[in-house]
Amino acid sequence: MSATQLTQYALLSHTDNHIHIALRKTHQVISSAVLNGGMGYADHILNINVASNSTCTAAADESLLQYSQNLNLNGTIVGMMTSASMKSFRLEQATVQGIDIVVIVTSGLSNPRHVGDHAEHREMTTSTTDVGTINTIVLTSALLTEAALVEALMIATEAKTAALIDAEVLSPISQQFATGTG
Repeated sequence: MSATQLTQYALLSHTDNHIHIALRKTHQVISSAVLNGGMGYADHILNINVASNSTCTAAADESLLQYSQNLNLNGTIVGMMTSASMKSFRLEQATVQGIDIVVIVTSGLSNPRHVGDHAEHREMTTSTTDVGTINTIVLTSALLTEAALVEALMIATEAKTAALIDAEVLSPISQQFATGTG
């Protein structure tokens, strides 16, 4: 596994099974991640691949903790899971007015949905054939207030929605442009 220096503060490792970002110092984050989601601080960001037909009975956060222990990660880990192939990994970087911006995405589109579509109803212990997520990681060297972090999250979500519309991805439920995944 090779590592790529993203910025002076972030190192990326990418394999067929995960994306790992090691932060050189603890960073403030906002996240909807399964492990340590919410507003907080992180030393690592981890996105792991799970089988779409997984019969794993361990809680998602426990699985992520075990995976991070196998990688010998120390500190606070913000962790997410996806059944999307890590081959969907995309990376874009820019420096604008001296501010570094890095965007990393994995995407699975087997269950595109339009906002307002009926949600899938099932027991949490049962599996579904409709899987797929769009996991987005945005890093910046800008010092952001909590309000600015929330605004950045909103902008990233709007960008994801615009990309789905530009690609003309339709929801099979409503036949409207997808705004995300279900």
